[in-house]
Amino acid sequence: MKQEKKFLITRKYRTTLNYSTYQIFIDLLRKYQIYDENFHNKSTKTYITPTGSVVYFLGLDDFEKLKSTEFNYIFMEEATEFDFEDFIVLYNHLSAPSLDGKKNQIFLAFNPDYPPTHWIVNELIKFKDVCELNL
Repeated sequence: MKQEKKFLITRKYRTTLNYSTYQIFIDLLRKYQIYDENFHNKSTKTYITPTGSVVYFLGLDDFEKLKSTEFNYIFMEEATEFDFEDFIVLYNHLSAPSLDGKKNQIFLAFNPDYPPTHWIVNELIKFKDVCELNL
């Protein structure tokens, strides 16, 4: 049984999202000849797959647009730009039903040039003790 999934790809700021992650995603779909204009809503920056899953692109400076949303997967690009409170807000939106038994997940991508006092080091290790987190 196929289940529709909801994906959120985010960066801290919408402007950086537009010219990086969002554009890379669309370019890759075109490169592999799986892009379909009919599935792409350019005004809302969403892409619906042929199976019905939806990929949303949202900068976290648009916090209001997160209200009443739920996702199965969240990808935080350049995660060191976010703060721990942003992570918690996003983590709380990992609440879309998963009828196929697969756990909802959040992924962080970043370059390893952050200070050892960064929240990714300090807070996530503490947070790991209260939730299931693979570090």
